[in-house]
Amino acid sequence: GGLLTNAPIQYSAGVRLPNLLIFLTTFNNVFEPHVAIRDAAKMSIPTVAVVDTNSNPSLITYPIPGNDDSPSAIHLYLSLFKTTILRAKEKRRHLEALFRLQKKSARPMGAPPMPSS
Repeated sequence: GGLLTNAPIQYSAGVRLPNLLIFLTTFNNVFEPHVAIRDAAKMSIPTVAVVDTNSNPSLITYPIPGNDDSPSAIHLYLSLFKTTILRAKEKRRHLEALFRLQKKSARPMGAPPMPSS
């Protein structure tokens, strides 16, 4: 079994699997390919990963070519991920607010037109 493929058994049936996984390196702490990458591929969960020259990008959905050994490079990647995630969340909030406004202003099908002033 694997980290993600056994999640319902190990944790409970109520555990929700992630929509996306981000990896700063594709190896675990003993320099073997990370089991979660294999599991994500099996379960069609998209992955984003920093892929160094010693990594195999074949199972990564969105590989980012780069150095996964340098602390300054990792700091840069984390900063970029954070900025992107925060911008996406803000955009989503705006779109949800716009959708709510459009929903409030929409009149039901078959309703008489609003009187004009």
